[in-house]
Amino acid sequence: MTFFFSLKRRVQEALLYYHIDKQFTQMQQYEMVRLCHYNIFPHSSVRGGTL
Repeated sequence: MTFFFSLKRRVQEALLYYHIDKQFTQMQQYEMVRLCHYNIFPHSSVRGGTL
């Protein structure tokens, strides 16, 4: 019984870490897009932080 419980907990932790990692990569992609956009159009509204 305890084996299944620990296995379930391990799966939940793995899913949690995967979710955090996915959010982090999405944030990085947004920053990259923002920086590229700023480099191409330096005088656009990207300076304010909005795409």
